Amino acid sequence: MNKFFIVLAIAICAVASFVGYNTQKEEQKAAEAKQQQPKETKAAAAAPSEPEEDPQQEETPIPEGGPSQDENFTPEELEASKNVAVEFVKQFHNFDAAQPFQNIENSKKFMDKGFYSDFKKNVTRGTLDAVKKKWLEVGVTETSNTSKDKLIWNVVVQTENTDNDGNKNYGEDWYLVELKKEQDQYKVTGVTVNAAH
Repeated sequence: MNKFFIVLAIAICAVASFVGYNTQKEEQKAAEAKQQQPKETKAAAAAPSEPEEDPQQEETPIPEGGPSQDENFTPEELEASKNVAVEFVKQFHNFDAAQPFQNIENSKKFMDKGFYSDFKKNVTRGTLDAVKKKWLEVGVTETSNTSKDKLIWNVVVQTENTDNDGNKNYGEDWYLVELKKEQDQYKVTGVTVNAAH
C-alpha cells in the first residue's frame, strides 16, 4: 500500500514539473513575441486619453497592427455594444447553484432568442469550488475583429466564489462576448468563458 502512495506521489510530481515547464515555456514565448512588437511612439504616448465614464470598465488597446473593430463600426456602435456586453456579463456571472437558471433569466434581455434557447438547454450546475459566484469588478479589453456584422468584447471579471463548505476564494473569469445588432439593439449571440487568454 505504501508503494502505491510513493508511486502516486512521484507521478504527481512528474505531472506538476511537466505543467510548470510548459507554462514557463509559454510565458517565455509570449515575452519574446511582445519584444518583437513595434514600440509605441512618443507622440502616441503623449496623446491625451479620453476620460472613462465607468471607473470599473478598464480598456486595453489591441496590439499595433492588429485588425480593430473601429474599422467597421462607429464609436457610437462600439460604445453601445460594449455596454451591452458588460451588463450581460454582470447579470450572467452572478450564479447560485441553488437557483441554476436565475443568472440566465437575469441576462435574458441581453441575449438573442436563439442563444437564450440554447443556453436554457445547457444550464450550468456549478462546481464544488464555486457554488456561488459574485462579480466584484468588471473590465473590458478590445479584441482583434475584422467582421462587419458582429462585435466581440473581452469582459474580464474579478470574482468572489463561495465553495460547497461556505469558504470564499477570489479569482478572475474572462468572457469573450459576441454581439450582433437586431432591430436597432445589440444582442449577445455567443459567449465563451475562460478560453485560453
